[in-house]
Amino acid sequence: MQDNLAIRATQAGDADKVVELIYSSAPELFTYMFYTSQHRAKDFIRYEFARGGGFMGHRIHTVAMQSDELVGIGAFYGGGWYSKLSLQTALNIICFYGLWTGIKVLLRANHSGSLIAKPKKNQLYIGNLGVAENSRGLGVGSALIEHHATSAKSLGIAELVLDVALINPRAEALYKRLGFSMVSQSQFKGGEGAEKVPGARRMIRLL
Repeated sequence: MQDNLAIRATQAGDADKVVELIYSSAPELFTYMFYTSQHRAKDFIRYEFARGGGFMGHRIHTVAMQSDELVGIGAFYGGGWYSKLSLQTALNIICFYGLWTGIKVLLRANHSGSLIAKPKKNQLYIGNLGVAENSRGLGVGSALIEHHATSAKSLGIAELVLDVALINPRAEALYKRLGFSMVSQSQFKGGEGAEKVPGARRMIRLL
């Protein structure tokens, strides 16, 4: 299938096509951070993706296309972008939820740092990796990763880094086949409802 895939940057207009895939990459974490009595987590993901900036913004995402069907997505960003992305997401939260609810969401979202540590400047971080259900196991995720591994190496990036949920052994097995090794393991630390968010393993691949 990889030979028939086209890899391209995302656009704001892809929002409705990709929100389910992004959400599927970490549903428990996204729900903990972004769900309120007025909005689903997917509502904020769609909003931020269309806006462009932030950790769910379309500017850092890449999609895999099979013919005219969007079958996979992932976010790829260097450690030097982390502070800017954090600020953009914070501003998007306030704009979307309003000041008071936004502050509460920001406090919850801040707990994500217990699972997703800031990548180093010589690392390319891989996040929000999601593949359409009927395309899983066919090389879509691998194609997205290898596409960026090639360009990252040419830019002098030393490592690829990602976090995989402890409850997702299938994804972990894929990353091991692609040359990633586990370097640490963490548990999610947060307030009410945090027990529903699974821990994660950080994995690194040298380039």
